[in-house]
Amino acid sequence: MKAQTQPGPEITLAQLPLGQSGIVTRLDVPPDVLAKLVEMGLGKGRLITFIQRVPLGDPMVIELMGYRLALRQREARGIWVVPSKIASLKQPGKKAVKSAVAGKAA
Repeated sequence: MKAQTQPGPEITLAQLPLGQSGIVTRLDVPPDVLAKLVEMGLGKGRLITFIQRVPLGDPMVIELMGYRLALRQREARGIWVVPSKIASLKQPGKKAVKSAVAGKAA
């Protein structure tokens, strides 16, 4: 029963709305990029949250396993997720995002 294991349609991380979480379903990236992503903990089944897009749109910042990771759009287009409402965040204000990225509590 595929509908039970996949609650929604697959989209790329680049298409995930700001503040939304998703579960990684596949990584369609070159082998060298795949190795780096897996080394950083990004893999199939991992819950990630899109938390910030910089002013010019590249890179984007995601949160996974309690840390933040900046990814280029070309990498984000190869990371497929199923959006998840379980752990989605409300879109934080700009001040909160900047202080969080700087490593300070918001």
